[in-house]
Amino acid sequence: MADINSYPSSLKGFATFVENCTQKFSWLSLVAMAILPVMICADVVLRLVGSGVHGCLEIQEVLLCLTTFSFMALLQFHDRHMQIDFLYVRFSPAVKRWCDMTVSASVIIMVGVLAWQSYLSFLKKFGTTSMELYVPLEFYYWIPVAGMALTFLVLALQLLRDFVRLLSSGHYFSVILGLATAAMFFWLPFWYRDCPYEVSNLVLGLIAFGLLFFFLFIRMPIAWTMSIIGTMGMIAIARNVPAALATVGTAPYSAAANFNLIALPLFVFMGCMILYSGISNDLFDSANKWIGHLPGGMGMAGVAGCTGLPLCAATPSPLPLPWVPCLCLK
Repeated sequence: MADINSYPSSLKGFATFVENCTQKFSWLSLVAMAILPVMICADVVLRLVGSGVHGCLEIQEVLLCLTTFSFMALLQFHDRHMQIDFLYVRFSPAVKRWCDMTVSASVIIMVGVLAWQSYLSFLKKFGTTSMELYVPLEFYYWIPVAGMALTFLVLALQLLRDFVRLLSSGHYFSVILGLATAAMFFWLPFWYRDCPYEVSNLVLGLIAFGLLFFFLFIRMPIAWTMSIIGTMGMIAIARNVPAALATVGTAPYSAAANFNLIALPLFVFMGCMILYSGISNDLFDSANKWIGHLPGGMGMAGVAGCTGLPLCAATPSPLPLPWVPCLCLK
């Protein structure tokens, strides 16, 4: 996990300012997460006795969008996005430097495109209102714009950090090769659009899968990998850059403000509450007293503890680690 100490002294002041901005902006996600369960419970109770909360569905979608984008920049600042590094850790230092520069350059280009297209989509929403509450849509569409813009600022800071670190150590070739690789990948769909040859969508899908695994194996965050592949695929299939980019501009809000995903943050939130309140420890302790003495008792106790309260499955570690050495000694 990256911190302020990973930045050179010339950038630490600006990095501290950016970190403070991301932390303050992330508080909006905590507020949204506090409101969501209360509103859902109130809506369910009121539906039992009559009509539910007016516009509850629309408000829940907006709060879900706010939860997603207000926390994104803080995750990026601390490098907490999900990554696959089982191959990356086996690379040589030179290859790692090339991978890091390729990833940094590719991601900042992608987030810049998303931020700009989201801003254009935000401008187009002026004068239109929502369907339930008749709220001007620009009050909703500013959320992905602000989240993407702050994330872009974090990525620019991280790219500048990598520049300074590599150039000060004399690794000029890694910088040039990484930037060239990122530029080549983003140039591919434009080359295919203008070339006279045309391949089937099946072949394009296979190429996309190959690029997907390549980006994942060089330790690009999964979220940005999917964004890059999706954008490049739309440009290649449609061969119409304005139409593809217009779709990209509406995708952040429409993908995040999806009622079908409302259970995900609440499920993880409840799982974390159970973990840090100690309920998961008590469940495992109780199950261990009943079946821990049997062969394979540790595994069965872990399953029984999670079965006792399925929400524990959302926690990072439903099996309390302090119990493991004790059971192994038995």
